[in-house]
Amino acid sequence: VVLFNLIVYILKVPGMLIDTVGAIESLTGLFIPLIVLLPLWLIKAIGAGDIKLLMVMGLSLGTEIILIGFYSFIVSALIGLFYLVKRGVLMNRMCAVFEHIVLVSNKKRVIEYKNGTKSPDAVTVAFAPCVLIGLAVDMLIKLMNGGIA
Repeated sequence: VVLFNLIVYILKVPGMLIDTVGAIESLTGLFIPLIVLLPLWLIKAIGAGDIKLLMVMGLSLGTEIILIGFYSFIVSALIGLFYLVKRGVLMNRMCAVFEHIVLVSNKKRVIEYKNGTKSPDAVTVAFAPCVLIGLAVDMLIKLMNGGIA
């Protein structure tokens, strides 16, 4: 898709784009998730597959991926918060996160956040379904504001 759009962009052939965004916006949408989410991958807070999913979506949606990523993180946070409250471990987790922030600020380097995924009170949320919900939210907002272009 990107290669075809780049060729069409270079040759300036009108009406030949096969997706809704141009080549430059398509490439921008490809690299935004990588640049923004790479630090989260370094501390093991997000998987590489989730980043690749957002990069592929960015290829066809362009910079719209920023909003979809934002909605996805909101959905993920709400689901995680629900499970933390349901299991009664919200305060424990907040203390652990605060301790990690203090540790990172004292060491002045990136340190993996070991959230205790093996413990019975651990909460992990699969991010790919949240991305799809974020896409649906974005589409619904567009529909309410006059339609999807």
